[in-house]
Amino acid sequence: MDSLGKDKMVRILSLFAIFAAMMSCGGGKYAARKEKAYLDEILPLPVAVAYLTEESGQIPDSVYMTHINYAFGRVNETFDGVRVDNPDRLHEVVDMKRQYPELRILLSIRESKDERFTQIGGDGGLRRAFSKDCARILREFNLDGIDIYWEFPDSLGLTRLLRSIRSAISKEKLLTVMSQADAARIDFHGINKYIDWVNVKAYDLADSLKHPSALFHSKRSAKLTVGESIYLHEKAGVPVNKMVIGISFYGHGSLSVPEGYNMWTMKDIPGITNHWDNVAKVPYLMNTDSVLVYGYENNGSVIEKSLWVTRWGMRGIMYWNYEGDNAHHDLSRIIKKYIKDIYRDKIRSRRSAAVADSINGIYIPKNFRECCEQLDKWTSEEMKSSLAKDGFGGLFFDMELRNIWGLWAGSRLYYYTKNEMAKVGKYTDDPDDISGYIIDLYQAYLRKKGYPK
Repeated sequence: MDSLGKDKMVRILSLFAIFAAMMSCGGGKYAARKEKAYLDEILPLPVAVAYLTEESGQIPDSVYMTHINYAFGRVNETFDGVRVDNPDRLHEVVDMKRQYPELRILLSIRESKDERFTQIGGDGGLRRAFSKDCARILREFNLDGIDIYWEFPDSLGLTRLLRSIRSAISKEKLLTVMSQADAARIDFHGINKYIDWVNVKAYDLADSLKHPSALFHSKRSAKLTVGESIYLHEKAGVPVNKMVIGISFYGHGSLSVPEGYNMWTMKDIPGITNHWDNVAKVPYLMNTDSVLVYGYENNGSVIEKSLWVTRWGMRGIMYWNYEGDNAHHDLSRIIKKYIKDIYRDKIRSRRSAAVADSINGIYIPKNFRECCEQLDKWTSEEMKSSLAKDGFGGLFFDMELRNIWGLWAGSRLYYYTKNEMAKVGKYTDDPDDISGYIIDLYQAYLRKKGYPK
């Protein structure tokens, strides 16, 4: 396996190896916390994140979302703290949790002048002070996390800033970051351990004559599409289950919005016709010269993006912003249905199926017990000791191990392992990678059983 695969395996195996301490402590609450930590790592619950602005007087109906990003907090004038310009508004939004205790609210911190973030990222003293103030803000307003909305970050500065904030706030608090659609300027390998997810700004992708948020390439799409953005982020190191795809609740184009019209009614402007791009999976408006003059989202395009998120096992959808929806909350309702309801229920079922149990002190998913028990039947005592001592790499050419591989590849457990790997973001069709994955897990299992003997 490649080094990234090995690193991911080490992290996963570290989760599998925590059950012994759980049993010795004897607490059901401790066990539940460890089980939740494991499930949150491999099968995190999907999120529907709504940006809500400080200027708006709206109090949203939280039935449509799981999280609110309150926009915005600001960097203060001395670069060492957080400024909230409308504290009464923020308190009013946070009070929603009294009625909806499962709702999570984050303060999204943005600075119109990115150099303020740059100053903080490059100065250790400012970072520590700023991060300490983030923790204060969370306590003062009873918030659930921080979202860093640094539009064009300095890569090293952002990594240092997120590391500092994570060390200042508790592990239970959320820390998220906004990323441009091209996945540039961020060291995702460096920040993954500090953040809960990445809000991908997968909109505003084109000029006025192209689709601003095409899902796929078509003759009317720009070079960058939502699908391409997902690929670029995965290539840059973002695990699929940490990607939250952004949708805009506004349109974009060369057509000026006449007074009295909005995104929902512009198709009624004389001389404008409404169309659907069945390749790009988005709507658009054309003028009498058959020129695309306005791109936007509608029910159909939001359904397509929601299905794409669930199909690929991404973390969810965020949208800018709640106030941009119509009076019937059509787009919010779709995201609620496909992400908050259907997708969440699906993941909850998978979490229940993956409820962990122990094998001789190993914290391991139920279905992987069958894998290890089957390997026990196929493997001689001598081979068990060798595997426990030398691992997969040291026995690469051993005939008995090659025979075990053959049995494994011909069994349904091989395909089960491949699917489980995909759930944690490791996609492969390489038999060596797939067999190596389970052999590495089996090595940890054998060591817990007392091998080598």
